[in-house]
Amino acid sequence: MMRSGQVQRSKLIAILRRLWDDVVKHVVDCLERAGVRRGSRIWWCPTSQLASLPLHAAGPHKRNQPNLPDLYISSYTPTLSALIRASSEENTSAESPSPRLLLVAQPNAPQEEKIEGVTDEIAQIQRMMPSVDLLLDDEGTVEAVVHGLLTHRWVHFACHGYQNRSQPFEYHFRLHNHSLRLLDIIPERLPHAEFAYLAACHTAAIDERAPDEAIHLAAALQFCGFKSVIGTMYAMADPDGPVVAGEVYRHIIDGEEASYSSDDALKINFRNAAEALNYATRKLKTKGVPIERWINFVHIGA
Repeated sequence: MMRSGQVQRSKLIAILRRLWDDVVKHVVDCLERAGVRRGSRIWWCPTSQLASLPLHAAGPHKRNQPNLPDLYISSYTPTLSALIRASSEENTSAESPSPRLLLVAQPNAPQEEKIEGVTDEIAQIQRMMPSVDLLLDDEGTVEAVVHGLLTHRWVHFACHGYQNRSQPFEYHFRLHNHSLRLLDIIPERLPHAEFAYLAACHTAAIDERAPDEAIHLAAALQFCGFKSVIGTMYAMADPDGPVVAGEVYRHIIDGEEASYSSDDALKINFRNAAEALNYATRKLKTKGVPIERWINFVHIGA
């Protein structure tokens, strides 16, 4: 008899195979006929019910047969205009020295379950990134985080994230003193923002009742100005936080576009993030991490 986890996993694999057969395989065939080399970036702009499905992980999922992540590096965009804005070179600083990263870590938020692994996640990020401003526990107030968003080009959230299906604009990050709601984020305009990593649950979850409306925390940050965002489609397993974050930042820094300026300051390009996430999640897969955990992470934007 199959356990409930195995049953759900079998259903998920069946969905990924159906997506491959009915949609993604035909796209891949067109890309190959057009001469798009394997390993290239591709963007998905799905509508209706497809918007809530993991197109980025579609494939036959059979031994010795490549799945989409083995062929191309997928990103999502809520609209084509959002992708054009995110891809614009205006207000970017890819040629500037490495950015200061705002790290919002809330492993012990009041009245919330402790998030295991955040301490390790903090250590991984501090080891990788040259400049980190940490807001830990009681330092992570709504006011401090909003101010930090205004003064940093890169941000990483390691905290609880929540959906509110009856009121999508109430999606929020749980901080020390209150909740940082989607409504608190959207009014801000962050012209120099570049990269946001949302290591929290449901940060890129689509409301199935309104699939054409990309209302979630990742989309809110992109709307405010972040050109590249990593989020999650559903609840995230605590052990995956430090592992994926460590691999993502390591790959961003080691990417071919990372270099040193004349004053020996490391220059880090946020446009390596999608490739870095693809690498990190495929590494989880090779370690035997269950499929529902490694397909949870998605990249949005440039």
